[in-house]
Amino acid sequence: MRPLRLSNTMHRLRRYRPDLLALVVLSLLPLFWFGPVLFTGKTLLPYDNLYQFEPWQSLRPEIAPHNELLSDLVLENAVWKLHVRRTLQQGELPLWNPQLFTGAPFFAAGQSSAAYPLSALFYILPIEAAFGWFTAIQLAIAGANAYLLGRVLKLRPAAALISGIAFQFSGFLIVSVVFTMVIAAASWLPLLLAVIEKV
Repeated sequence: MRPLRLSNTMHRLRRYRPDLLALVVLSLLPLFWFGPVLFTGKTLLPYDNLYQFEPWQSLRPEIAPHNELLSDLVLENAVWKLHVRRTLQQGELPLWNPQLFTGAPFFAAGQSSAAYPLSALFYILPIEAAFGWFTAIQLAIAGANAYLLGRVLKLRPAAALISGIAFQFSGFLIVSVVFTMVIAAASWLPLLLAVIEKV
């Protein structure tokens, strides 16, 4: 009786083999794309942009920032993540940001993504590594959700895989990797559309 039950389970799983393979591919592609950041100790944080501002400007070597438009990542996003980490280590919730003028609401502002579950990476890993891992995981989620939307729309696995790859490496998501709150929200959009389609 037991071998028959196992056989039935394997037969049912065989039907999902193309879907599982596609999800593995969609999970591995961001790891490959961001491999230089994830596995060699590099970071997505544009620390060279700090040379535009004092006190670092006085210490500036003979280099220019690669892209001055990315300064938000080191001036805001990384600082927010460090603020959450420091506040949690003190046993408090990061409800308030005392470093902005005379203070401002922090947790309720939302842009810091303090309560987003995958933001835990920023509180566990070194901040330089966390940005790379967060981005790779978010792009894997984006691809998987776009694949799921394709399957809900009755695309064959190969076509849904192409749609997943196209979304996870779309110009919008790749340009937005420096804005963690954008990719954190955008990666779930295809899943929301899939749910709407099923309702």
